[in-house]
Amino acid sequence: MAEELTLKTNEITRKKSDFLEGTYAVHGIEEVMDPKDVVFVVDPIDAEIEKFQEVLEQGVGLKVIAIANRPTPFTTIQVPDAGPLMPYIYLSAGWNLLVEIGLALNIDLDKPERARKVGNEFMG
Repeated sequence: MAEELTLKTNEITRKKSDFLEGTYAVHGIEEVMDPKDVVFVVDPIDAEIEKFQEVLEQGVGLKVIAIANRPTPFTTIQVPDAGPLMPYIYLSAGWNLLVEIGLALNIDLDKPERARKVGNEFMG
């Protein structure tokens, strides 16, 4: 689900993004991050939150935003708990966030510059 959001980030916001699985975000990659970068953490693991704060927020100086069904120490987009449907809820929240970012950047979401979609292309 988070990998799909990474792909959509590239397509919708036209900004480079990367999927940082597990604790990869705090084990070396911070050396190439800037304070202007933003890290979105989907359903952060409680035991890893302190490390994200230390390495990313304090060390790099970047903004960490969580999408979670509970409050977190980060700026949090809190979604309702939907039990086994949580991956869909997180994906939907991420898609909505990306659409809002794309619109704020004045990007025509219906007209990608170079991306091609799988399936039948709408010509209407």
